[in-house]
Amino acid sequence: MLTSRFGAFVRNSNWNQHVRFLQPRRALPPDEPEISYLNDLVQPFKSGAVDIGMQAVVEAQRTRPGWTAYLIPMAFKYRYRKPIRPILERRLQRMEQRLSLRKGVLLLQQRLTAIVTELLRRQEIAHDLKPDADQLAELSDRVHKVRQAILAQIEGEYSGPAVKPQAETMDRAWRLSSYLRDFMAQGARIGSKLQEKMRDDLAALKRIVQMGSWQPNYLDLDPSEERLAETVLKLEREVYQINRPHPLAKRDVFVRTGEPIDLGPLVPAYLCDGQAVRHRIAEQLHDTIQTLINTIVGAPPPRRRTEPGVREPDGHGPGEGSSQFNPPVWHS
Repeated sequence: MLTSRFGAFVRNSNWNQHVRFLQPRRALPPDEPEISYLNDLVQPFKSGAVDIGMQAVVEAQRTRPGWTAYLIPMAFKYRYRKPIRPILERRLQRMEQRLSLRKGVLLLQQRLTAIVTELLRRQEIAHDLKPDADQLAELSDRVHKVRQAILAQIEGEYSGPAVKPQAETMDRAWRLSSYLRDFMAQGARIGSKLQEKMRDDLAALKRIVQMGSWQPNYLDLDPSEERLAETVLKLEREVYQINRPHPLAKRDVFVRTGEPIDLGPLVPAYLCDGQAVRHRIAEQLHDTIQTLINTIVGAPPPRRRTEPGVREPDGHGPGEGSSQFNPPVWHS
């Protein structure tokens, strides 16, 4: 998180558009990684928030030497209050039935892998892609290849926007989605057939972004129930075509904060090589937050007592179960 007194200097600033929604002493979270919200595995950060913070300090120090801002590493981790294996089994079985897959005698992670494989096969058919001939190929590589192939198809249909070849798949998908939305906003200038095609392409681009969270290697070895639960929810989003699958059960949230990073002393190095400084700080944030997450993973679960009259969700499936919310326990 980036904290400082933005309101004191953002007026009439050239980059006011980036922080105009901030008030003094508010916080700005760092950019999300390429693959987001994995419960206990932090993905590489982008450096946009670091750059905003450094620009803020550089601009402020022109009139107020010594002015600074801080980046505060903060880790959040959710934990289920009770074992959820029976819930996982029910939710998984429903997806298998929807996809006409046989349950077999496989482990939960193997059955989830089979669902990912089937969803990839359907995407290949939908986009006229040649299925991967190497059926033994690493499934994570197959996910990456299918995303790249679908994105290349859509990019080939439009002349803009220009994208750097080394740009991440997520960045390319977001940029093209923004371009298509802006183009569609012209309304009367394009025909109904083209609008329909663009809507279909926007849906495909959204799927490309969501497929970025399909991480088969996240289930290697002996995955925790939290990892299995994350994967179930992400696959339900695709199988049932819904934005927010119903939570499996109630959870507690743990919070840890690390030592703040003072950006002021980094200004000279930033002015010499801004890119190197941005990436170094982003990597430091990543490593610190992963360490904080690891400390939470190793901590014992909290002892909780269900309040009278409060029913725990039964995890039946998307859109079902109790809607009553019990505030989580925060640990810092």
